[in-house]
Amino acid sequence: EGFLTTESFNTMFLLLFAIFAISFGAGATAGEEDRGTMNLLLSMPIPRWRVVLEKFLYFVVALAFLMLVAAVIVWVSVLLVGEKLAFIAVARVSVQGFFLFLAIGAISLFISTLFSLDSAARTSCGPS
Repeated sequence: EGFLTTESFNTMFLLLFAIFAISFGAGATAGEEDRGTMNLLLSMPIPRWRVVLEKFLYFVVALAFLMLVAAVIVWVSVLLVGEKLAFIAVARVSVQGFFLFLAIGAISLFISTLFSLDSAARTSCGPS
């Protein structure tokens, strides 16, 4: 059961979630600066920390939704092939993955706020 749980979130899931976390984090603020929309956003009476916090909270919700969908897909597909796998095992892997990709996205968002160019932020966060 442990092997199947580990293999259920294979390399493809890990790669897709890592790309999502890096791309979202790197493009959150640096992407708006590249497009020229950051000046318009910051001209409104909104503190800068709130802009970054709202982008991060959006990332948390999107990542949680994607991890939930992935867990359900894995669990249902395992049941369809006739294997036995406890949903708690899939949930445990999902929660661990959520926190891993949350950390990756947070680091990427932090680096994105330090650099002004989207390409520089993506390059410093890793290949995507």
